[in-house]
Amino acid sequence: MASSVLDVVSAPASAIGRYFSVLSVVPSSLVVVYVFGLVNAAPWRGRPDWQAAGEAFGELGFGGGLALGLVGLLIGLVLQPLQYAAVQFCEGYWGPGPLAQAVMARRILHHRKRRGGLVELQGESLHRLRQAKQSPTEEDADWVDDDHLADLVAFEESSRLLTFYPRHRNDVRPTRLGNVLRRHERTAGAAYDLPGVSVAPHLTLVAPTADVAYLSDQRTQLDLAVRLSTLSAIATVITALMFWRSGLWLALALAPYAATYLFYRGAVSLAQGYGTALTTLVDLNRFALHDRMRIEAPRDTRAERDANRAIGRLLRDAQAQDLPLAPPPVAAGGQNSPVLPGPG
Repeated sequence: MASSVLDVVSAPASAIGRYFSVLSVVPSSLVVVYVFGLVNAAPWRGRPDWQAAGEAFGELGFGGGLALGLVGLLIGLVLQPLQYAAVQFCEGYWGPGPLAQAVMARRILHHRKRRGGLVELQGESLHRLRQAKQSPTEEDADWVDDDHLADLVAFEESSRLLTFYPRHRNDVRPTRLGNVLRRHERTAGAAYDLPGVSVAPHLTLVAPTADVAYLSDQRTQLDLAVRLSTLSAIATVITALMFWRSGLWLALALAPYAATYLFYRGAVSLAQGYGTALTTLVDLNRFALHDRMRIEAPRDTRAERDANRAIGRLLRDAQAQDLPLAPPPVAAGGQNSPVLPGPG
């Protein structure tokens, strides 16, 4: 049972080599080179010796460069199985411990207040526009005059930022990334009463290759951004420890810290694209799922929603369901396709 929007897709075996090289080797190799330079600068002795660091790089040669590459490869191999855990950590799943729960609750409260403020701003700006007989909708944008432009900007910006939060208050997570993914986890297929996250693994088997490839590419980009953010955070800690006794040189730790923040914000934006790709996969291929499961084609949207609720209980909860089955496919000669006997 898929319980998270991240459980939907994984790289196929044929793509593991390319996926691993981009996602694991390159970022980890960059961190290895960065740490190699810091070690040779020896900042823990006081003022860092950048000249010594430069000379160390110059003396590496082919063997030294190969050794650094192998270390980067080894780190990538170690971190690859932890990729899913890293994404979940960035989502705000921090475990059942008392301290972790307290921090989670505090961060959820922060995001609930921020979301509530956006909802309030959206409502107030819309109310003022309607009182002035102005329309914030795109098709009637010419109705908003210059005197109410600030209200229009407030309405549009609050509406945009609310797309980074779940629609229901109880679904709010402790982090920005967690909130974006939770929103799409709840909304994918919701218009059809189809639990998108639960059925998406089945959809990836029946959908056209282009649809699945698009979803996989979005997931790869998200994973890469999270990996870069995680490694930048590790580099920040290493830099701070090495420069602890170097006076103002300690401020250099702000560089990998800034990279951590930027990569994380990039991951949040990419999560929007991944969630949109998942929703699109469900929208375009939900009837392909009906066909492959040999479920009778629904007559209207109400019948579709009834069938989808039963499919959800079947696939998500493993509960037996009574669903109308379509007749067997008809062969070219007009007869139903024969059922081939099993082995033996």
